[in-house]
Amino acid sequence: MIYLIAVLGAFLMAGETGTGPGSGGSLPCPVEAPRTRALVVKLLTSPEYETARQQINLVGVDPSQVRLLADATDANTCGSLNAEFGGAGASGSWQWSYYNVRDRYFVVMHYVQSGNTFRAGLVPLIVLDGNLNQVGGYTM
Repeated sequence: MIYLIAVLGAFLMAGETGTGPGSGGSLPCPVEAPRTRALVVKLLTSPEYETARQQINLVGVDPSQVRLLADATDANTCGSLNAEFGGAGASGSWQWSYYNVRDRYFVVMHYVQSGNTFRAGLVPLIVLDGNLNQVGGYTM
């Protein structure tokens, strides 16, 4: 958990502030970034995350229940998440996707490659309760 906090802190301090298109709390829900749904499904199904699922009260979830937040039904939630995490879409080279399963929300950050830039490493995944309070954080 401390590692996740350090990664997120470094990311937020080193990244751009997201002042262009896609920033701010009133903007729409971000689009689905590549691989982000697969990371949520991995958290919900992989044996290595069994203890994590128990801690965040998501045991026995069918992966088909993973739902990308959408403007038509989730505008207020996306606005709150955008305000908390710096905006929809991209900040620097990072992009967010927001998901919902039962009474939990997931914020998954994904590095967007551009040009000859390549980055390998872990991706932050944050789990929030129905009141958008953090209940878990993982690097995957």
